[in-house]
Amino acid sequence: YIIAFLVRYRAFLRLAVSLPLAAFLIPISKVSRSLAVRIMYWLAFRGIRVDKAQAIAATFLSERYVRDLQDPAASALLSADEAIVITASPTFMAAPWLGRFFKVPA
Repeated sequence: YIIAFLVRYRAFLRLAVSLPLAAFLIPISKVSRSLAVRIMYWLAFRGIRVDKAQAIAATFLSERYVRDLQDPAASALLSADEAIVITASPTFMAAPWLGRFFKVPA
């Protein structure tokens, strides 16, 4: 999703720097996955315009998120009276698809 987001954001230089960095993030993730994710998000999303990022997430990425959800998880969420959704995605990327497809308030 980060690659698709950066392409839509037209952050090609940031993308070119981030992809080789993945070679270093993979070994880091074996020790501390949360640290690797924080580094990846910091590099990908630091200094971006919030309004443009929210528009890209809502317009282009929300349907892709829902398609990639595993059906049992999505079915359980839809059939539950109350549910807690935990996602590793930043709020601006997760909120559009949670609100649109699962009626989760922002």
